[in-house]
Amino acid sequence: MSEYGIFWQSGSNDVQGNTIQPERGMATQQSDVSGLVQDLAHRLRMIQVDFADDTADERRQYLSEEIERTLHAVIPEQRAAILEELKAQFPSWDHEVEVATG
Repeated sequence: MSEYGIFWQSGSNDVQGNTIQPERGMATQQSDVSGLVQDLAHRLRMIQVDFADDTADERRQYLSEEIERTLHAVIPEQRAAILEELKAQFPSWDHEVEVATG
């Protein structure tokens, strides 16, 4: 079982090329998913920092690849929960809000 108790599929790597180690098990607690989401959110933030000088389209591609790798590495039944919790980590910007300056 992985440190998150999640059933990993073999052959997955993160965007930096590090292998996500396949292990057997099944997530039984919400904290398992939460830990995975925290790690993924951290990797996504690092991608944003590391590729800040790249175009928005290139960064979007790197971010998408990282999310896809993570989702590919877990059992399908957990993917929706992971995406929902990840969505909470990255709130969207409301373009209707006026920002006060200076």
